[in-house]
Amino acid sequence: MLDFVCSMQCTDGWIMSSRKKFGEILLEAGVLDQKTLDQALAVQRGTRIRIGKILEEMRVISEREIAAVLARQFGFRTVRSLIDRHFSRELLEMVPYEVAQKYQLFPVRLKARELFVAMVNPLDMEALDTISFQTGKRITPCVTTPSEIQQAIERHYGYKGPVSAEKVSSRTRLLLVEPADALRNEMSSTLSRLYEVAEARDAQEALQISRHLKPKILLVSTMLSKGTASDLLNHLRKELSLNYLPAIALSTSGSIQEEVGCLESCFSDYLTVPVHPQRLLARVSH
Repeated sequence: MLDFVCSMQCTDGWIMSSRKKFGEILLEAGVLDQKTLDQALAVQRGTRIRIGKILEEMRVISEREIAAVLARQFGFRTVRSLIDRHFSRELLEMVPYEVAQKYQLFPVRLKARELFVAMVNPLDMEALDTISFQTGKRITPCVTTPSEIQQAIERHYGYKGPVSAEKVSSRTRLLLVEPADALRNEMSSTLSRLYEVAEARDAQEALQISRHLKPKILLVSTMLSKGTASDLLNHLRKELSLNYLPAIALSTSGSIQEEVGCLESCFSDYLTVPVHPQRLLARVSH
């Protein structure tokens, strides 16, 4: 679960901090109860998806309400409608595109030596320290939503034309089912550059995750210990009421017989793993 560094502030800056999990913050704010939080954590287990995103999917809380809770609990300002505002090139160059994407933040104002930054997690000390070091400025975080941040990044960092809220949806959700930890971690790290990745070790875990998160793309190992890859794919299509779910079979053997069998059954593609990161991203995107 996402950790926040909860701090007490004085006129000289941040002087006291302790780690607090985001779910605990929502519990203290009275937004949800322990049972609901436990359900969300069960869904999150084995994935890299934010607990807030899962709670949104469960229709417990909206991303705007999450931002409001953080602002209220810790006294931060909130910002919105970043896509409609003008930001100078000089301001944007203070925070490189890669940093904005990595930490989900956006520079909104420079006042003397104080840089105001909109953030999804305004208590992310690693992000705050990184920007402060790179800019030499004192950073004042503000709270906004993931959608606001992504819209602002795509609109103002060199993309042409306005981006509507409808077009800037969350990244495509992908489910990676691989029992081998090393392979799964390596592929997940690559895929998370472009996709929202959920991970499962076996068919049972994959089914549980899919019921809540409804993936749009499936990558599944042919070496599952519980049930075959094709059985899992057929079950997921039925479970999600989909006539077609793009799916790639992952194999460590790379045998011609297995490849033909997968492609003739229900898979749209077949990959031998380990696989080069560029090849993996290219095959998934098609």
